[in-house]
Amino acid sequence: MESLLIEAGNNTPMLHFSPDSGILVFRGKSIPENTLKFYSPVKAWVTEYLQQPASETVLDVYLEYFNTSSAKMLIELFKQVQEAHLAGRTVMRMVWRYETADLDMQEAGEDMKNLLKVDVEMVSVEG
Repeated sequence: MESLLIEAGNNTPMLHFSPDSGILVFRGKSIPENTLKFYSPVKAWVTEYLQQPASETVLDVYLEYFNTSSAKMLIELFKQVQEAHLAGRTVMRMVWRYETADLDMQEAGEDMKNLLKVDVEMVSVEG
């Protein structure tokens, strides 16, 4: 399976997913005009990856901003990986990075911790 690499756009995040290492990186901001169009191939890649995932899957998230429609898609993706985790096919871990002064993104990470049944490591980054 090939890695997925999507370069950051003005309104879209950089995504780099490596099936060999099991590291799925999300960076930047996510406010695409058509959220479904942007995330559909991402969701398809994750679905294929989860057929034979790495022993550990790390979601490395450092988003500066995302809109409501992106939040819905991201939660769907995260829950997709969580299902594989709960089924014992991979060990899911999330690293949620946020700038120290960005209380909104810190709160979004706390929401993920409450929403997901996996380890979410909160990492404060000096901006």
